[in-house]
Amino acid sequence: MVNPVCFEVQDMGWSEEEVQFLKKNYKKMTYYKIAKVLGKSYSSVYMKAYRLQLKKRKKNYWSVEEDRFIIENYPRMSVREIADALGRSKTSVSSKIKELRKQGKINGRRYPMPKYLTTLVTVTATNESSTP
Repeated sequence: MVNPVCFEVQDMGWSEEEVQFLKKNYKKMTYYKIAKVLGKSYSSVYMKAYRLQLKKRKKNYWSVEEDRFIIENYPRMSVREIADALGRSKTSVSSKIKELRKQGKINGRRYPMPKYLTTLVTVTATNESSTP
């Protein structure tokens, strides 16, 4: 019979100083660099960070100012220009624009309809409704 204790993941070989170093540096350094400094394997550092629930990624929430910037500039700036101005990816800006459209904060038209077309559409609609 196999002893199940042998298969447990053991968390041995970490001093309190090493744990504190990891907690202090996991956002600033890669796991590879931390492993090199501590003389541990990448896997050991990664798993220790995982067990301590240290997460490198932080959800990048949108600020009210960023929303306002998109709403004000979307009609005259490209998605790429907005992304560059905000320091975000083109994909994330596109997703945010889609979300703002669903919320009714941005209309579906990329560029406002020119006045001469608005007048033409209105005149055409009026003429069509007045014909018998």
